Amino acid sequence: RGPGQHYVVHRRQLFLTGSSLSPGQHALFDLRKEDIAFCARASTSGHLYVGGLNSGTVHVLDEASGARLFSFQGLANTFAVEPLANDRLLVQANPTWPSGGSNSGLWLVEPGVAPRLLLQLVGPSGPIDRLGNGDLVVAELGAIVPPPPGAARLLRFTAAAVQAAIAGGTLTIGQASQIG
Repeated sequence: RGPGQHYVVHRRQLFLTGSSLSPGQHALFDLRKEDIAFCARASTSGHLYVGGLNSGTVHVLDEASGARLFSFQGLANTFAVEPLANDRLLVQANPTWPSGGSNSGLWLVEPGVAPRLLLQLVGPSGPIDRLGNGDLVVAELGAIVPPPPGAARLLRFTAAAVQAAIAGGTLTIGQASQIG
């Protein structure tokens, strides 16, 4: 929120801090019953999104006060999040992990709507990044855990393809350019 401040997740708690946690520091938010899987900040709405690891519940916090505004159902085992407008999130999740053969995917999650798969991937969840021009880079880690050298790849989807998927379509690996 301010210069030199950072959001830090430690197990079930979210802290707003400087360069390190101090003993006895009070949490901004405490999930209490499960570990926090992710924390993401919306650049325009002033919202923070905090996800429960096992339940997949997304808690929407007011960034200024830390107060919980509302919660909605997301996906378990979500580790990468890109906030969109209107409290919608692009997430890379592996909701059936650790069952054998479980694979991650890119999903759209939003309040009041069931999560929707936009892109099926192979292997565990990897990072995603939305570029300044709206393109989306998705990491696919492959089926072997941990991935051997050369197994992971970065897929880049154009902003237009991402917007079409969000509007009701899907993405396919064939639409991506492999960038790494």
